[in-house]
Amino acid sequence: MALLGNMQAFTQLRQSKEALAEDLQALQAGSDDKHVRATTGAAQPLLETAISSWKRSEKSAADVLAQQAVLTTIGQTLQVFNASNPELLEAAEQVAALKLQSGANAREVAASAQLVMLTQRLGKNLNEFLSGEGVNPETAFLLGKDTNTFRETLDGLLNGSEALRLNAATDAETRGYLQQLSQRFDAVQKTTHTILQNMPGLIAAKRAQQQIFNDNESLRGELSALQKAYAEAARFRPVTLGAMLVSALGTLLCLAGLAALYLRDSRLRAVEAEAREREAEARRLEEKRNNDTTQKAILQLMNELQDIADAT
Repeated sequence: MALLGNMQAFTQLRQSKEALAEDLQALQAGSDDKHVRATTGAAQPLLETAISSWKRSEKSAADVLAQQAVLTTIGQTLQVFNASNPELLEAAEQVAALKLQSGANAREVAASAQLVMLTQRLGKNLNEFLSGEGVNPETAFLLGKDTNTFRETLDGLLNGSEALRLNAATDAETRGYLQQLSQRFDAVQKTTHTILQNMPGLIAAKRAQQQIFNDNESLRGELSALQKAYAEAARFRPVTLGAMLVSALGTLLCLAGLAALYLRDSRLRAVEAEAREREAEARRLEEKRNNDTTQKAILQLMNELQDIADAT
């Protein structure tokens, strides 16, 4: 959730990191505030192993926290894009429809259809940055390329372009939709530039997240073994049995809390992943329908142009 820019998740991540580090330090060196003695005996090597494993997760958590500003900015700009994407798509489709209805040449029709396709691909690639396990260099390349292509094509349809062999739009309705599309695309450009400029921080946070997940199960097992060692030692020290039981119970509660947090986050990630998959599938279907419709219209237009050419 922190990688999605959730502010509350950063707070929980920081608190969990600090609390776990403090508790392990108390078990290692003792703490009057926590009424904990320094660990000795058979539990000591187990504690050292757990602390060694925890150091990796602690560093990874710190790496994620260090990218809070970047991740928050990306999350906010991505929310803006997702909110405006349906309107962006609608404006692009209106331009494509008007080009077909006005009998524009095949190049202009194809360019307007390309805007519709790029709208969908930009949305897919932008959301892939935060939904995937890592940052795909090809996705980053396509994101920058598609953003530039969209702007060049849009400006060409609006103002004309010799390089693209496009004429400037002359009718008021088409120009109105193109200008509207241009204004809305400014937010998309801002989003893509924000992500691309902060790519090193995003990559570092992704790697740190993966390291935490990779170490999570082994760390949990080591802490469980440590808890059992404390419980076993308590059997041979009747005088301190009560204190050890309280300590073991506290450790167990902490582990239960961590497990509950992990399960909750896992469920949230699963729900998010399912939602993204459904959304992506819906977009792919919609894109395919739009492409099929546009291609059919273009083919029909080209056939009509060919008939006219043959007739003349």
